[in-house]
Amino acid sequence: MNAPMSNSPGRYTSHPGPTKPFTFSNRMEASSVTEVVRFTGGGDMDCYVAELDEDKRIAAVWIRKRNARGPSIFDPRKHVFDDKTPSEFVGAPIEDIKKWLTSKQLQS
Repeated sequence: MNAPMSNSPGRYTSHPGPTKPFTFSNRMEASSVTEVVRFTGGGDMDCYVAELDEDKRIAAVWIRKRNARGPSIFDPRKHVFDDKTPSEFVGAPIEDIKKWLTSKQLQS
């Protein structure tokens, strides 16, 4: 079940997975994140999965690059976020994830 598409590249996907959001208090293991990324498609575009803290703010973002074997935590020293590249966003609104990724790149 997908949410309505926005005017920006990519899509925000809600999924029928775990009922709890991605938080540090119920932090999901990498294998669970892998299942979320697989469920949301992957393959044809990069997928960003937001992990929220107890206050529902983005604490980390997992990334699965196209055709990658599995997800990893976004690291601005290893990953480059391009706002113009169509991507899939899960766990938080697209604009919130984009702002978080951009701020991490600027800090590095």
